Amino acid sequence: TFSEDYIPAGQLEHFNFKKQDSADYEALFEQLKSDSKILSAAGSHQKVIISWETDLVQPIPATLYEPESIAAYFGYHKDSITKDTADFEHLSDQGADYQFVYSVPKALYRLVQNNFPGSVHQHKQAAIVRKLGAFTDIYPLKALLVFYQDHFILTTFAGKRLQLIISRPFNHGADVVYHLLSAIKEAGFNPDQCCVYLSGLIDGDSALFKEIYKFLPVIDVDKMEHTRFLSDHPDYPSHFFVPFFKYVR
Repeated sequence: TFSEDYIPAGQLEHFNFKKQDSADYEALFEQLKSDSKILSAAGSHQKVIISWETDLVQPIPATLYEPESIAAYFGYHKDSITKDTADFEHLSDQGADYQFVYSVPKALYRLVQNNFPGSVHQHKQAAIVRKLGAFTDIYPLKALLVFYQDHFILTTFAGKRLQLIISRPFNHGADVVYHLLSAIKEAGFNPDQCCVYLSGLIDGDSALFKEIYKFLPVIDVDKMEHTRFLSDHPDYPSHFFVPFFKYVR
């Protein structure tokens, strides 16, 4: 939860659901409402931000974006080949010089709209890109790695210009290093020309961190403003909370 000016208010709940072949969104949502103190106390006067992180997302240069063709962009994504466009709600979110076109299951979208009619929708990738101007180190290339439990989002950018943004699963630090070195090479830089920012669910003493540091010598931490509420969570470093607060506005 946030205050009106988007300062974290100190409440954070994190739930995971197992993947199912045919998701019963209604049942999942009812279970979530019964387990969540935040949702059970939420009123219609509160603003709800839905931050999607779907694989069906395509950044389109703003100069080439055509709102009337939003559904057509769905067909260009490699994961859409076996899916019916009518089963998805097609949305867009602007980030820097790109319009991020993304698709979400229509049944889930309708469920969200029915429960939160005034909700605001965004995509996590667009939210990350909107923050790129805040990184002001001297390195010509920057890489941002945001870690979740079983996947990460990798963003590379030179100046304020986006070079690459992808979401990938991983089982080992070598998976992360492979994508990171490949992105740096694709951008035309060497590893020592890139500052790598880490945030999310990664520990400085972990094998994951050590594997990255073995190949990338310049590492920093992705920081978050307004961390006063973190005094309620002394066992966790502040960068754990970055994905859940910084990339929401």
